[in-house]
Amino acid sequence: KTGTLTEPRMAVQDVVTDDERARAEALVAMIVCNDADDGSDAGDPLELALIAYARRTGLDPAAVRARHPRVAAIPFDSAWRYMRVTVAGGRVYWKGAPEVLIERADLEDDVHARWHDRAASAAANGQRVIALGTSTADRDDEFELLGLALLLDPPRPEVPAAVTEARDAGVRVIMITGD
Repeated sequence: KTGTLTEPRMAVQDVVTDDERARAEALVAMIVCNDADDGSDAGDPLELALIAYARRTGLDPAAVRARHPRVAAIPFDSAWRYMRVTVAGGRVYWKGAPEVLIERADLEDDVHARWHDRAASAAANGQRVIALGTSTADRDDEFELLGLALLLDPPRPEVPAAVTEARDAGVRVIMITGD
């Protein structure tokens, strides 16, 4: 659907966190746990959207990357459904599927459930949801969930009318995505 039914320009609508410290750290995670080239705007539309959002909050992605240089990275893979980047100083940043990272987080059961509900609610509203987290290189079992980035990929202007026309003609419209 990306680029066919949508405008292939994802945009972060919000970053949901529990406090300002987690929000600030989530913004760093959005920049350093990201392979998009900020200078040329080359890269995955989702990663470009994360960089653009961080820039809109007043951060300079190049400066953040300079303060937190990568020393190791595990690229996103559909098998594990997250990306992991270790930066100088031993801090690790994570970006990935909420159902994977929320479960990995060191949280009480009711807090796990609250984060799962937040992610499910956003997804039900048509948003793509990316979880962000952090840990230390030597303690991946004490993973801190920082928050959720909520993204939209707006439909092309002609799509709503086309879907309505198809439904009016008796066609049952079903959209299947890789998300």
